[in-house]
Amino acid sequence: MRFAMRALAAAGPLLRGFASSSEHASLIKQLRVMSGAPISDVKACLEASGWDLDGAYNGLRQKGMAAAVKKASRHASEGLVGLATAGPQSATIVEVNCETDFVARNELFQGLVLKLAQAAMSVPARSGRYHELELEKVMKAPTSSGSSVSEACAEVAGQVRENVRIRRAFRVKTTTGLISSYIHQSLCPGLGRIASLVLLEPKSRIPLRQENWEKVDKVGQQLAMHVAGMRPLYLHRKLIPDEIVDHERMTIRHQASSSGKPAKVVNSIVQGRLEKYFAEHVLVDQPFIADDSVQVKDVVHSLSKDIETRLTIPFYLRVQCGEGLDAARTDFAEEVSSLTQEHMSQ
Repeated sequence: MRFAMRALAAAGPLLRGFASSSEHASLIKQLRVMSGAPISDVKACLEASGWDLDGAYNGLRQKGMAAAVKKASRHASEGLVGLATAGPQSATIVEVNCETDFVARNELFQGLVLKLAQAAMSVPARSGRYHELELEKVMKAPTSSGSSVSEACAEVAGQVRENVRIRRAFRVKTTTGLISSYIHQSLCPGLGRIASLVLLEPKSRIPLRQENWEKVDKVGQQLAMHVAGMRPLYLHRKLIPDEIVDHERMTIRHQASSSGKPAKVVNSIVQGRLEKYFAEHVLVDQPFIADDSVQVKDVVHSLSKDIETRLTIPFYLRVQCGEGLDAARTDFAEEVSSLTQEHMSQ
């Protein structure tokens, strides 16, 4: 009897293969959290190890797929933005971050960004022209390879040995107009450091005639390039919060008044400098990047006359990789120490 018990204990890892499906699911979940590796690889390693958790984890480490979680807390401000379209009336932009420019230039990472931009197209969208997609839903979206966005990120993170994460995702759509795009520092179609979209729609809300699509898109691409280069903060003046305009006006007035100029002259200076502020920050009031003798609103007006349809820009979007993220602040000694400790622990 004692011999039988010892034999049973020794065969423990093998007998786990006969555990219930719920126990298997629990082990898969545990190893998924421990490693960050894709579920398919987690399950395969568990099966190969007879459902032994430690053995499966070691198997993943040997494959280089158990590093994603360790790297998840590391600063990632490099990366790329990816653009995907479904015809001229629907588009998504995603920002995917990594830790170094070296990985951002890696074909594996670049392929991931394009894959994720396409996967985001399947995420259910609310009504309206534009919205930022919920990352929780994006992470669950299926990719072209069958894995989820979350699993695809974890897999690439394990292979490039850096923190890889999707930071933002946006959807723009229209039923009456056209969406034109531009990619700055483009590495290949749909991939670069900055992506911009400009939506042009008929003011009447009657769908744009298809015979005009080519002309509208040509101008739209120039406007998208303008948005990427000129970085407008607002679409129209009326969209600027009152407190910002009031603050700007007060600042200009204080500067002009301190020079001792008459009130009439001060008022003129205030109005002139406000107009300059609008020309710098408001899209439709900015000098057009391709011809600074005209403003963006003049370009749209000229196109409207050409196609005999009054057009408007109801929306634009500019996404720059790493925007708003501070660069990692780690001195050389700390970096070497952390890397040494990481290699020793693996």
